[in-house]
Amino acid sequence: MSIKKNFFYNILYNVVNLLAPMISVPYILRMLGPEGIGRVNYAMSLMGYFLLVIQIGFIVYAIKETAKVRDDKKELGRVSSELFAVNAIMSSVSLAIYLIIIISVGKFRSDIVLFMIVGINIAANIFSIDWFYGGIEEYKYITMRNLVIKTIYIALIFVVIRTQADYLKYVLLGTGALVAGNIINMVYLLKKAELSFVNLKLKKHFKPIGMMLLVGVLASIYNKLDVVLLGYMTGPKYVGYYTTCRSITGIIISFVTALGTVLIPRLAYYLNNGMKNEYKNIAEKSLNFIYFSTFPIIAAVILLSDEILMLFGGGKFIEASISLKILSFQILANGLSVFLGYQVILANNDEKMLLKASVPAVFVNLAINLLLIKRYFHVAPSIAIVAAETVNVATQFIMARKYIKFRIFKAQSMDYLAASAVLFAVVYLIKKQLHLHFMLVLLICLSIYFFMYCFYLFIRKDDNINTILGLILKKGKSIFARR
Repeated sequence: MSIKKNFFYNILYNVVNLLAPMISVPYILRMLGPEGIGRVNYAMSLMGYFLLVIQIGFIVYAIKETAKVRDDKKELGRVSSELFAVNAIMSSVSLAIYLIIIISVGKFRSDIVLFMIVGINIAANIFSIDWFYGGIEEYKYITMRNLVIKTIYIALIFVVIRTQADYLKYVLLGTGALVAGNIINMVYLLKKAELSFVNLKLKKHFKPIGMMLLVGVLASIYNKLDVVLLGYMTGPKYVGYYTTCRSITGIIISFVTALGTVLIPRLAYYLNNGMKNEYKNIAEKSLNFIYFSTFPIIAAVILLSDEILMLFGGGKFIEASISLKILSFQILANGLSVFLGYQVILANNDEKMLLKASVPAVFVNLAINLLLIKRYFHVAPSIAIVAAETVNVATQFIMARKYIKFRIFKAQSMDYLAASAVLFAVVYLIKKQLHLHFMLVLLICLSIYFFMYCFYLFIRKDDNINTILGLILKKGKSIFARR
């Protein structure tokens, strides 16, 4: 499929992921409250620490390796079988360690049922093969499957979750949705590749996956351990504040990195086949898209943080507003980290460099959390993760300069920054004059902001705006033509 179609389906995938929490999360937050959602997110964060190590250490590598052999069905089946076996081994070891910890530690043992249920996610990861579909660029299938499962999942939430005591049912529904998706994946996989577990050559995967595993361990420290530290040093309420803000920015980050995710297999394919000019052209466009999308979003989140939190969780979560403002800067840092880490460093098969670049970020994150959590509660990990991501990007850039044969920041990028800053000031003045319901304030301000931003770039004949408008017009014409 073309990059544009893959990008469209990946955006649609992320739209589904955006709409799902926008529909369900406000309801869940009101039903479970800060205490209930904090309890669930604490357990999910501990489990996620183990799951993230596997996924970050394996998924991107698996996508890259699958993409290299996607044109050879026999080789694709062999590589997929080897990667499936490696993933099964890693997941089994991770599950065993997780079970030992939750049984041994008293704080976890006191809510053992909750921790056991979320642990099913680690076991289910054995059959998680989205990396295969990413490698062969089957984004249409991934999107359609996600849409069906998410729809059923959301419907069940409104039927099943009624009180704060239903937090276990909420976790069961999420786990069940994951298991169902993995079962469908395995059935569909058999139509795409012939798996065989005879004479597997796993050894050659151990070193690069080992490097990525260490990267995953380091990344999980400042992506998951901060929640564990916050819960251990404060209480569920502050975990609820922080994780709610992380969920909101996480949704936005998934949009910003949508193109980057699509391009990982394509860029690996280009480099593996010596297509350097194609690689450079696509990489430049990807970087430009990051600036185009992140600068206005950061400004909008800072401007409307109170209204966004009211939308997601109601008045109980307004106290988390400063955390959301701080975390908005993670959107840009994360986008640049994905670009430098995956589209530049990993695409050039330099897993060792990726590992080295992660080390300084971990120390920065741990130091800030340990020093500030007791004093600043949920604000401390917000500062820590933004600082860590910024250090990570700076380190990656310094180390990856030998692979970067193009400018990282152009005059066009400054155009996006200037437009976002000016519009922030304009919409801020408009907002001060609005004395309406928060939903109306949010809708009016966002509409004005992004309309003016797009109109300005249209006048400037920006490539990203022209591409988006072109896709919309083309899609509209095809719909009317069918009628």
